[in-house]
Amino acid sequence: MHEDIITQLDELAKLKDELYALLANYEGEREEILSPVKPSLDDVEARMVEATAEVRAAIADKELEIKTLVITAGQTIKGSCMQAVYNAGRVAWDARALDGYAVGHPELFAFRKEGQPSVSFREVKRT
Repeated sequence: MHEDIITQLDELAKLKDELYALLANYEGEREEILSPVKPSLDDVEARMVEATAEVRAAIADKELEIKTLVITAGQTIKGSCMQAVYNAGRVAWDARALDGYAVGHPELFAFRKEGQPSVSFREVKRT
């Protein structure tokens, strides 16, 4: 029935497999080249994590404080270098229940908007 789409999906999977193989080869070569300096890189990274921990925590605290203030203000606030963008909470409706209710009240369908369909790709477990 949808053999043409299945064929296209199989071709896409082969292309992705080719990409993954190239990336794996790259990673292998990269690790081989970096292996002599890996201990030094690990040491630098550990020192950087330690050195930035306090500043990262201060940033997280300041962001939380600002978010609380902006939510209370109810508007976007712009500073000289950064802005905190206020987004009102989303309104959500139970679409299934409203669709059922609209059957008896067809005038509600005038307010119904439906977006374009979309497609996402997911890998299938291979046997």
